[in-house]
Amino acid sequence: MIPEYYKCIRGELESFTKGKIYKINNPKDLEDTENFIDDKGRNNGFCGQNYHHFTPSTLKEYNLQEGITTIIDKYDTLLEIMNKLNIE
Repeated sequence: MIPEYYKCIRGELESFTKGKIYKINNPKDLEDTENFIDDKGRNNGFCGQNYHHFTPSTLKEYNLQEGITTIIDKYDTLLEIMNKLNIE
C-alpha cells in the first residue's frame, strides 16, 4: 500500500511544522516536485530530498490531528473501553 500521508520529521523551515502530518499530492512519487501543501497553503516540498524531511503516516493519525472522528474510530474506542471493563 502506498502511503498518502506523511509526518514532517525536520521542521527547521518555516513552511512545515515538525510532527505535523501532511497529505501528499502524488503518492506514487515521494520525491515529486512540490509534493505537499505547506502551512501557508502553497504547493511545496524538498524535491529529491523529501525522504529526509517526511516519514510515512496514516489516515487515522491525520484525522486525529485534524480533529476528525470517524465511526470506526468511535467503535475502536468503545471496544477499548469494553475490554478494560471486561464487557463482552
